[in-house]
Amino acid sequence: FYGAEDVNLEAKLMGELPGIFNWALAGYFRLQKRGWFEESEAGKEAKAMAEELGSPVIEFVREWCDVKPGKQTRCQDLYEAYGRWTHDAGRSKMGRTRFYEEFRRAFPDCARSKVRSVNFGTSPVWAFTNIEIQSEYSTEWP
Repeated sequence: FYGAEDVNLEAKLMGELPGIFNWALAGYFRLQKRGWFEESEAGKEAKAMAEELGSPVIEFVREWCDVKPGKQTRCQDLYEAYGRWTHDAGRSKMGRTRFYEEFRRAFPDCARSKVRSVNFGTSPVWAFTNIEIQSEYSTEWP
């Protein structure tokens, strides 16, 4: 509104002050009853976009993976899928160590540990729990 400022805005708002106060008070009571702020769909979308801009790992997981209790994925397989995702998305690929750090920070419920499983052969391998690569993006483990 630069150049078109309303110099009488304060006086106009003073006349609306009782209505503004009632509106704010009603909102406060709704918040107290509910116990949390309601987030609009537009707010949720904006939040998701900000997270994805701040962390390509979050975007990769949202697009190519499913976070599910009881699942597990070899760390190497997850990183290789991330590499294919960066190539397809035209993004720069971060190094393996940084990827693991970013992944653990963004998804703390997906613990990293050595596992021994028929899915991974006889030797223990490093795997993340509670995550799987969607089947269309997964490669077969020999």
